[in-house]
Amino acid sequence: DDVLDIIGDEEKLGKDIGSDLNKKKATYPALYGVDESRRKAENLIEESIACLQPFDHRADPLREIARFFVQRTF
Repeated sequence: DDVLDIIGDEEKLGKDIGSDLNKKKATYPALYGVDESRRKAENLIEESIACLQPFDHRADPLREIARFFVQRTF
């Protein structure tokens, strides 16, 4: 969500782009940049998905939700 606040589409997000920066919020993208924030999010999602391995296919809905958050492009 913090990355989308920088690069997202205002109409799709339903809020002003850059509102976190304007409020001087210390978000991950503000501190480390968009690219590093994306890498960190992807790594955390992959670690989380790996933890679901013992649940086999029963955890597929959780895997899909996790991937959605990294891949969304609002």
